[in-house]
Amino acid sequence: MKYSILAAHQDDEFIGCRSLIYSNLSQISNVIFLTNGEICVNYFVGPEYAIKRRKEASAWLKSIGIKNIHYLNVPDTWDEMQLIQGIGHEEFLRNHGSTRAQFLVNRMREIVKDDVIVCCRANYHPSHILLKGLAA
Repeated sequence: MKYSILAAHQDDEFIGCRSLIYSNLSQISNVIFLTNGEICVNYFVGPEYAIKRRKEASAWLKSIGIKNIHYLNVPDTWDEMQLIQGIGHEEFLRNHGSTRAQFLVNRMREIVKDDVIVCCRANYHPSHILLKGLAA
């Protein structure tokens, strides 16, 4: 069986799924990051930090043999997440909300042909909520 790992931010795959990734390396077909990674711990740090996070994530994943790494590059801002979610996360989970969310759903369907593992807690962060909704 093959798996695609979905992570909201560059570091969620390491923090949330590291053991699973290491123990199932031959079964991981893709790692997909939802956001551009500009925010860390709810603090906007800008595009330079996003580039650094992306390089670190890519370097680690490639070093362990994972080559299919995808970045959807959704702006990692609260406003953008709320726009994508449209009318609230409960309804989003039922019908994927807005046009932007549908675009992301379609893009993920192009990439993901396997079972999905979502690497994030179900907490208040909009990108984590959005990722869980997209994976549903």
